[in-house]
Amino acid sequence: MNLTQGAVSNAILGAAGSGLQLAVRSEAGAATLQQGNVVITDGFKLTCQKIFHTVCPYWDNGGGRAEETLITIIRYCLEEAEKLKMASLSFPAIGTGNLSFPRDVVSRVLLREIHSFSRRSSPRHLRQVAIVVHPSDNQTVDCFTREFKGQTGQRNVQHEAQNFNESPVHKSTGQSQQSSASFGKVSSPSLGVYRMEMGQLTLEVSSGDITREASDVIINSSNPGFTLNSGVSKAILDSAGSTVQLECSQIVSSPGYQSSPMILTSAGNLPSGHIMHIVGQNDPAKIKDMVYSVLKTCEENKFNSVAFPALGTGQGRANPSAVADAMVEAVVEFVRKKHPKFVRSVKILIFQAIMMTEFHKSMKRRQGEEVEGKSVFSKIKGILTPPTLVYYVYSFFLFFLMKTAQGIIL
Repeated sequence: MNLTQGAVSNAILGAAGSGLQLAVRSEAGAATLQQGNVVITDGFKLTCQKIFHTVCPYWDNGGGRAEETLITIIRYCLEEAEKLKMASLSFPAIGTGNLSFPRDVVSRVLLREIHSFSRRSSPRHLRQVAIVVHPSDNQTVDCFTREFKGQTGQRNVQHEAQNFNESPVHKSTGQSQQSSASFGKVSSPSLGVYRMEMGQLTLEVSSGDITREASDVIINSSNPGFTLNSGVSKAILDSAGSTVQLECSQIVSSPGYQSSPMILTSAGNLPSGHIMHIVGQNDPAKIKDMVYSVLKTCEENKFNSVAFPALGTGQGRANPSAVADAMVEAVVEFVRKKHPKFVRSVKILIFQAIMMTEFHKSMKRRQGEEVEGKSVFSKIKGILTPPTLVYYVYSFFLFFLMKTAQGIIL
């Protein structure tokens, strides 16, 4: 357990501080560790909660138990992270450095075990698993990408670049002109994110926390009095702070106020510009009308970006497939009828990642339609992954870059 041996462990030791090495030796005790053992310590100066230190063997050219030991390590780490109620976990391309494991073996085993764990255990806490590969290691990145395509049937798999925090770059003039004639294909700029060009507007669906969204406006689905304090609405109001709740109360109680389906307030402590509080609906037809009205209001207020939750799918118990169709149809109708000049980005953030497949299918059905709606769109035949695999694809994102998690693996 000498952390100075190995590029990844040495880099983590340097970032975490010398106390990490002492902690590893203390946790390991006097006993001789065996291949496949895992020692867990705190993260010290790192932003993660825990570090899992693994004893991985050298590659034996397939003639021994090296691959079996790697499988044991991966399974233990996933199961232990769930027991510790961690929401996220990061693996390196474990064993591909000094231990000489082939990249194709590690990518196959790691992806298969993550998939198997999600399907077998139905984890309640562990929602995100990242595989961290140095951006310059193109061979390993390509290997994981090929393996991911092979295991999921996904055709549009890409890895994120180093500048993953940057905003999307607008396309060239030629591409913009092309996208204005018809709706573009659904792309996947990173795993767990679907994006589609609709004329001059971009529709993006991803799994995420709306309270962390920095759009001009985020949508809070509330009640007629705008006092709902449960579910996603509670999360938004709690994060925004008491000033937003006070604003809602002042608007509703102000002289001359007439009942309205939506009100606009500041965002309080949230990174977004504003919060638009709407009266929640669970009828897909009414959800469509509400989304259209919100987009029209955003255009009138010259907002450039807006983020929605999956309306009605929480306490409203609306059918996710019907909601996906309603929300996507509302965006389509808005683009065709209003030809927006200001609204450029519409995001739908899915809290329950398993719903992503319904929104993906709804978006795919719109591929190739003319923006003006003059032609009947052709059906696009895609590869449909099994439900268990869809759950894995969206519940366990694979980001090929350095990413903070609650637990990391050495």
